[in-house]
Amino acid sequence: MSLLLDIQHVTKRFASPVTLGDRLAGIVRGRPARRLVHAVNDVSLTMPRGEVLGLVGESGCGKSTLGRVIAGIYEPTTGEVLFDGAPVMRGGRKRTPRVQMIHQDPFASLDPRMKVAETVGEGPIAHGIVPRAGSDDYVAGMLDRVGLNPALRNRFPHQFSGGQRQRVAIARALAMKPDLLVLDEPVASLDVSIQAQVLNLFLDLRRDLGLTGVFISHDLGVVRHVSDRVAIMYLGRVVELAPTPLIYAAPAHPYTRALLDSVPRIGQGRGVFRPIRGEIPSPLAPPPGCHFHPRCPHAGPRCRAEVPLLKPVVPGQAAACHLHDGGVGLGVAGALAAEQRPAA
Repeated sequence: MSLLLDIQHVTKRFASPVTLGDRLAGIVRGRPARRLVHAVNDVSLTMPRGEVLGLVGESGCGKSTLGRVIAGIYEPTTGEVLFDGAPVMRGGRKRTPRVQMIHQDPFASLDPRMKVAETVGEGPIAHGIVPRAGSDDYVAGMLDRVGLNPALRNRFPHQFSGGQRQRVAIARALAMKPDLLVLDEPVASLDVSIQAQVLNLFLDLRRDLGLTGVFISHDLGVVRHVSDRVAIMYLGRVVELAPTPLIYAAPAHPYTRALLDSVPRIGQGRGVFRPIRGEIPSPLAPPPGCHFHPRCPHAGPRCRAEVPLLKPVVPGQAAACHLHDGGVGLGVAGALAAEQRPAA
């Protein structure tokens, strides 16, 4: 399969508002009081055409920020995102409409003052995909494709349910004839029964249109259902990348294992819930070395000092963990493999 998306050493930082305390601390230290949020830290990924990549992690890990960088909403601080061999952004401007994003909250992402026909048709008209004279039929076809009655196209967003609004958002993205969709927790704000409908719609569209997708979620069950590969993020870094069956059957990073162990399962009887200990560190001051070491039960001196690289563990699976080169003193066989549980 040909390469569609190439993310090269992307880093994204934001300047946080400076408080009075920050200014006073800056005076004491003798340097300007500037606080940087390290949202994404040196991420490199590639995606072939037709693949769906699941992007998973706790809140605050940087997955939504990375999704916005891929979609051309944010410009990376350093690094580059190549789509079909060309940069998604150049000079602070998005270069292609073939990458579209579907946001978590459709009520927030849809203009409440615009009718659905205007929302779905505005982009295609502006980019010359469809002439203004034929836009009404084009919009009707898009709404029908996502399972909405085209007769409702002159309604406003507040006149639709949450699931219907998300379908409008999907129709708006599809109307731009994208090759890549970035879906940022598209079902998180919906009821469970509606989630299934939207997910099945996405799978049908992927099959029919040959779409490539980045599916961002904290729900491991949903990601398992829709993704070909999974990338696990922690505090701005990708710590594991593998095909979906391998991630769930044999996780190679302690953080991945901890996430999977926290998922409730039916039919396993009474068990002991073991949450990940500690709190996720602040992206304003990430810990040195491996970002996960303050919460990792296997952390050693090397983990606290040296950043682990994302390296192959087995064919197709990569992890950023010193356990896999024996550098912590436990090795895989003595740590992760000893804890290995059957596939869920």
